[in-house]
Parts: sequence; structure tokens; C-alpha cells
Amino acid sequence: MKHLRKWISACSVMFILFATVFPSYAASSSISYNYNETNVFTNQDNSSIEYTESRDDGLYFISEHFSGDSIDSKIYKIEDGKNRFISTIHSKITNNEVICAETKANGETDSYKISVDVIENKPQITPYFRSARYIRTEKSEISLLGKKLTIGIVATAIMAVTPMMPFAVATKIVIAAIAGAGGGGVNVLPNYLYVTTDIYSSQLAGKRYRRYENRYYLDRARTQCVGSWTFSKRWGNGH
Repeated sequence: MKHLRKWISACSVMFILFATVFPSYAASSSISYNYNETNVFTNQDNSSIEYTESRDDGLYFISEHFSGDSIDSKIYKIEDGKNRFISTIHSKITNNEVICAETKANGETDSYKISVDVIENKPQITPYFRSARYIRTEKSEISLLGKKLTIGIVATAIMAVTPMMPFAVATKIVIAAIAGAGGGGVNVLPNYLYVTTDIYSSQLAGKRYRRYENRYYLDRARTQCVGSWTFSKRWGNGH
């Protein structure tokens, strides 16, 4: 198991996924495996993920289901082999934010948001790529500081800054980030995740497209890449 964790940490960049929105960009998958001693994944597909996670006060089971622009996360604590309900967190993508509303078992509620800050949006000296014309580079930061997080909620935050990304791809990037940060649960993630997006323009058969190359990092210097997502979309009139 130790060798598996090291392999995933070293090879997390292998989660790089290239796709276009035409004709399709997502592939269904179902997995059941351990990637370290504290997380056990029981199910993952294009719209859901279920797993157990070891925290400081015990073992938890988390079930998350994504639909449209929202995700519902149900959190249980495992006690004497049974799941005791702790809370439900409903999270919704709104522009470049994820608004989270938690309802606890005793009825108490809490709300918070995960914000995405664009810290740089300007042209840089970048070579042409596959005959595409370079437009600009955007750099963003996803704030995870002081939030109640799950793999699905962090994945939703990544989707907020990366349009067209499938939920299954976003969760794989979060899993790679956890492994790269030392393994365990989402508590090992840094206060921020860092995103770099290179944008290109191209023309095919008289139609214009925009190509977005996104890379995700654990550090502000952007040396610890944990995955990437590339897609193209038709660029219509007036855009």
C-alpha cells in the first residue's frame, strides 16, 4: 500500500485528460480501491462518489451526488459498524463561487462559500500550439481556508473555475491533490489550490473555436502539478 501511495503521488500528473466538447468528452468509470491507509473508495462514476475517510475523531462515510450545477453531500460517522448521520451539505455553483449550506442532524444550519479569485489575466510570451493563436493566460486561486470540505465539494469548486469539466474528472484531480499532499483526507489539502489556464483561438472549416488548457497545482509557485483538463468549444458571434 505504501508503494501504491508513492506511485500515485509521483504520477498524479498522469491524470491529465484531453478532451473536446465535440462530440463527447466524458467517460464513465466505476472504481473500488484503496489509495492510502485512510481513504477507501466504494464507488465513483460520472455523477457520484462514495468513500470512507479517517479523521482525528474517527471513521466517516461520505456519499456525494452531483446534478446540474449542484452537489449534495451526506456525511455519516461510523460507530460500532453502523452509520450515524451527521449532516447534509448542499453546494451550488454560482458564477465563480460555490455556495454551501449545511444542515446538521440536530437541525442546526451553517453556510459558507468557496471563492475563486482571478489573480492574473494577461497575455504572456507563449509559443503557438498546433497552429492555434495564443490569446492569454489566466491564473486563479481556489480558497479552501476554514471550510468544511469533502472530495465532491472541492471538485465542484474546480468545476466552478473550469467550465465544461465533468464531475468525474474533477474528483480525480482532487484525489491526486490529496495523494500529492501526503495522503489522508481533504484535511491535508493546502489553504488554496492554484489554476493556470492558457487560452488559444483556432479555426476549422470556417468555424472558430477556443481551446482552454487548464493545469492544477498545490503550490503558488506552480511546481506541484496534480492534473490538467483541456477542452475546446465553438466560439459564436458576439463572443
